[in-house]
Amino acid sequence: MRLLIQGGTIITFGRECRVLEGQDLLLEGGRIARIAPAGEIQGFDADLARYLGRALFEGEPGVELVPVTSGGRIPLLYSELIDVIIATMTITEDRQRVLDFTSPYFVTGSMLLTLKDSPVQGVQDLAGMSVGVVEGAVQQKDLLLIAPQARLVPFNSFIEALQALQSKRVDALCQDDVAVLTQARRNADVKTVGKSFLPRPYAMAVRKGDRNLLGWLNAQLEKMKTDGTIQRLRRKHFGDMDDSLLGP
Repeated sequence: MRLLIQGGTIITFGRECRVLEGQDLLLEGGRIARIAPAGEIQGFDADLARYLGRALFEGEPGVELVPVTSGGRIPLLYSELIDVIIATMTITEDRQRVLDFTSPYFVTGSMLLTLKDSPVQGVQDLAGMSVGVVEGAVQQKDLLLIAPQARLVPFNSFIEALQALQSKRVDALCQDDVAVLTQARRNADVKTVGKSFLPRPYAMAVRKGDRNLLGWLNAQLEKMKTDGTIQRLRRKHFGDMDDSLLGP
């Protein structure tokens, strides 16, 4: 079974472990998933994927890591190179037309990131501003509705959008709150603006009609919620920012 996790990686459960280095492996979700200096995949979604691997195999499964972007997740699933997306995938009506989702395992909202000296105080100040978004992410459509006078600038990855902000090529960027909060803590020249807005749940996604796999994943998620695994992972990865995040 192959599972796509955020941070630009495909995880394949198997007996071998192979790491393929590539661009943009770090920053799609910050603590949701990232590559450690030693090459090990870390993060909330990574631990979730490992839990599923242990449910399939005895002991720790092997993983294969391959770069991917937010916009490439669904095409990869339908190319049958992967079987499950575990990649900060929010449930939207458009996506439900082509994907089947598990029950949610995390709730996220969108958040703005600006330079320290920016006058932007919230979404209401974005009129006439250039705002970086990740191609294929929900913010691309959300901001058209709630900030229609903002000028959206799409990027292939969150790191590209962040670099554009830091070099003043955009006035702000908008992404999931976890990613924004993580980068605000890592980079002294940027700050978060306002609170999370437009909350949406993260869920795992499979190809439309793959009921057997969907049922197995939901059963595993229910076990994780019942035995406290989901809450432990939340404390492990987001303990110092949990007050700024939406509830479970």
